[in-house]
This record gives sequence, structure tokens and C-alpha cells, in this order.
Amino acid sequence: MLYHIIYPLAQKITFFNVFGYITFRGAIAFVLSFLLCLIFFPLFIKKMKEIKVAQIIRTEGPKSHLAKVGTPTMGGLVVIVVTVITMLICGKLDNLYILLLLFCTISFGIIGVLDDYLKLSRRSSDGLHAKFKLISQI
Repeated sequence: MLYHIIYPLAQKITFFNVFGYITFRGAIAFVLSFLLCLIFFPLFIKKMKEIKVAQIIRTEGPKSHLAKVGTPTMGGLVVIVVTVITMLICGKLDNLYILLLLFCTISFGIIGVLDDYLKLSRRSSDGLHAKFKLISQI
């Protein structure tokens, strides 16, 4: 979005020509996503702890995994949302590869949310069946 808004201004103000470089937009995307994660992750973790959305741990696994009990789940949701926001802001949206990357990111995010939702609703470590996860990796 920034590319489509700011880069045309380079005809009048040459400084804005820097938005035409993918390395500059990549650096802006990195800094922006880092800052958004720093802001949203603590808020998300606090909210998940308040509503008691915690990781379900299998009892037959290693004893070291029992330390994870009470860890908030669905943290990947923040990563997906921050990634999509950053791609929309810093990406060149007329590029087919950016659109394909957006589609794949959102699709895998939906699978992850569905898997975590099933784990939480069933109160077990069994989420989405493995054959549906394999279909998404083809």
C-alpha cells in the first residue's frame, strides 16, 4: 500500500524514489513487524491468560512438557495478523507472488486456528486430524 501511495510522489520529490527498492520496503517491513509484535504479543498473552485459554498437554508425553501447562495457546494468530498487516502496508500489491504469499499465509493461519480451536473445545490435545493437515502441505 505504501508503495502505491508514496512511490508515485517520487516524480515530484526524489526522496520517495527509495520506496521503489525492495530492500528498503523489506527493512521497513521488518522494523514494522517487530514493533507490532512487541506491542501486540504482551496484550494477547495477557488476554489469553484472563480468559484461561491454555495449552492442553498430553499426559503420556515427556515429563518436561508438563511445564507447559497453563501456557496460552493461539500465539501464531498474532504472528499471522502482524505478517498480513505488514504485507499489506509494505508489499507491492500488484505482484502475483505477494498475493500468492498472502493467500497461503491466511490459509495456513485458518488451519492453525481451527486446530487450536478443536483442541480447546474438546479439552484434549487432539486437534485437526492429520490427513487434513497433510492436504494443506501439498
